[in-house]
Amino acid sequence: MENRMKKYLIVSAALILLSCVESMADTRLIRSLDVNDVGENNYNASHWIAQGNLRAGVSMYGDEEALITSLSPKLCGADWIQAAFMSKRFRGSSLAVFTLKCAAKVYIAHSDALAAKPSWLEDYERTSYTMSNDKGDRFTFYVRSFRAGDTVTLGENGDPDRPMYLAAVVPEGRWPAKERPSGFVVDAVNAGAVDDGRTVNTTALQAAIDRCSVHRGGGTVYVDGDIFVTGTLVMKSGVTLWVSEGTILRASTDHGDFPPCAVDLPSYRRNEPLQMIFAHKVHDIGIRGGGVIDGMAVNRGWPWHLGEEAARPRGIRMFECRNIDIRDITLIRAACWMQYYEGCENLSITHQTVRNYTGVDNQDGLDISGCRNVRVYDYNVVAGDDAVCMKALSLKPMENVLIEHVRCAFSECNLVKIGTETHGDISNIHVKDVVGASRYTLAIESTDGSNIDGVTYEDIRMLDCSAPCVVWLGSRGRTFEGGPNPAKAGSIKNITFRNISNSAVRFVADKMGPGVGGPVTGMPGNRLENVTFENCDYLMYGSIEDQDFVTRDVPEQPKAYPEFHRLGICPAYGLYFRHIDGLHLKNVTFRTLYKDVRPGIVLEDVVNFTQENVFCESFSRTLHPGVWVKE
Repeated sequence: MENRMKKYLIVSAALILLSCVESMADTRLIRSLDVNDVGENNYNASHWIAQGNLRAGVSMYGDEEALITSLSPKLCGADWIQAAFMSKRFRGSSLAVFTLKCAAKVYIAHSDALAAKPSWLEDYERTSYTMSNDKGDRFTFYVRSFRAGDTVTLGENGDPDRPMYLAAVVPEGRWPAKERPSGFVVDAVNAGAVDDGRTVNTTALQAAIDRCSVHRGGGTVYVDGDIFVTGTLVMKSGVTLWVSEGTILRASTDHGDFPPCAVDLPSYRRNEPLQMIFAHKVHDIGIRGGGVIDGMAVNRGWPWHLGEEAARPRGIRMFECRNIDIRDITLIRAACWMQYYEGCENLSITHQTVRNYTGVDNQDGLDISGCRNVRVYDYNVVAGDDAVCMKALSLKPMENVLIEHVRCAFSECNLVKIGTETHGDISNIHVKDVVGASRYTLAIESTDGSNIDGVTYEDIRMLDCSAPCVVWLGSRGRTFEGGPNPAKAGSIKNITFRNISNSAVRFVADKMGPGVGGPVTGMPGNRLENVTFENCDYLMYGSIEDQDFVTRDVPEQPKAYPEFHRLGICPAYGLYFRHIDGLHLKNVTFRTLYKDVRPGIVLEDVVNFTQENVFCESFSRTLHPGVWVKE
């Protein structure tokens, strides 16, 4: 273990040095666009796109076509933000924020049909510049000057029945130069690619990748312009795909542009072969540049059906690759998982934004499976499923993973999850410095044979959730071609939750509604081992008034799909600990949103238990206040 940790620290240090550079802007002027129009069944954030070259002929909105037909010449070529049409319904003072790379003027094209302007526009000055679209809408631009590094906050539209505004940015002085790659570079335009948003450039872009791959020392494909449409691109060793600031690399809407790409590693999802960017058994590859990669699954997955995952392309899919550097890139609107890395080694993901929630199932932000030596740093996400998901879909071990500085505006499912598919072993996982809102929770699950050893979740602030966590050891026996048949039960040990809190808790109607609590459970004869909660402050939903739930027999469900509600309403309003050898609670607090008859903590078949400074809120009707040992 000591030697393994030394190797991991050396590799991790190398990855940190590799990624310790200032992140590039979304465009030449706009940096770090964040959109706050998020929530359950709210897909608007994924349709906001910062880009370059404002011009006639492009749509004002990311989710609704409204072509610009006229535009004041002074604003042609400006950097701009394509908003979601439905963001016109947002209420609040902070709809979106971004920072400026240099001193600039921010212009807001606001609807002339809205006489009363929102209060945040009072700081802007009306101009003579105008814009119109093919829907008959007319807009006047309002302007305000900002300094380099200033944060710009865009507020509500002001009327949900009037057209949404558009934001444009021009520099006070000269335009800053775009960062260009060094070394051997193949310019996509010179290679025959066309950035008109219509031409499918797969052949030209793939030829550029192939040309770089045969050059001694590799090279970079430089994609710089407006909108380049493509089908599946296959990465080759030594090649970096550079999508520059203000540029969009967009998936074709023609299913025929995504041929299946086969892999030979036996795994549970081996036969899900569609993706926009693919890599298999290659090394020293990268994706970067500051621009946008758009999967173009726009309206509830259109142009892809809402059926099986295998029929919908992922954004990025990489199998058994080495030395991967993904940084300074925005990924949006994949038809399935946004990015999936299987059996890879030395994976670095830094300064990445993901907005992947458009109403289709399985829109995870990040999926890592069977990988070694992984570092994820500065990851900002909106996800239609899990924000961060670690799996073991093959028998390759997953080990030495460091994920830190995660910001999640909203996740439809879990904020951070290990599971559900867990075949290979998982060890030495560290997740820290996470702030986010999710509909579910934090999860650690072994259901298909994984031995999970050494997981730390720490410094996590949940802005919304349904339960503080779920830890689940089950035995579904599910396998795959080339895997064990049946899969034996695994194990979970050496788990730490440290410095965890949640400031809100939600009612999830489709998960049994209020106050189910959270299970931390092994199986009879196969206990969890060495589980620690330290410096944790939890707010639970509560609201249960029937005392029978405290004493009821909770069924074992080792073959069930694990989620926080799977055991039904738990005997505890907080955490229900069952089948554990070595449980340690220190400085842990449970409170409830609503009064509840259940104790905050219930122990059943727990041995070697210690507690220090544990507080559980209780009420006059609470049975067994505090920590209750259920016989």
